[in-house]
Amino acid sequence: MVLGICAAAFSELGLPGLILGIIGNNKAKAYVAAHGETCGKVKTGSILSKVGIIVGIISMVGWVIYAIVMIALFAVGAGASMMNF
Repeated sequence: MVLGICAAAFSELGLPGLILGIIGNNKAKAYVAAHGETCGKVKTGSILSKVGIIVGIISMVGWVIYAIVMIALFAVGAGASMMNF
């Protein structure tokens, strides 16, 4: 559950949320495989891990698009005028 909470909390940063979400989801699956049951904490951690994975992927795409736009603006020279903004 802790990894699921951290995944959801750090998902807006992109990669940290994605990594924590994957680890949390794998741990939840391992617990269910070992014990054969899903308790409330495992279910909550699994759901939050999946949310962290989805939002992490969306955030990573957003960060990549942002980086490409910034690189293009600086290459054209428009970035210099934006720095004076």
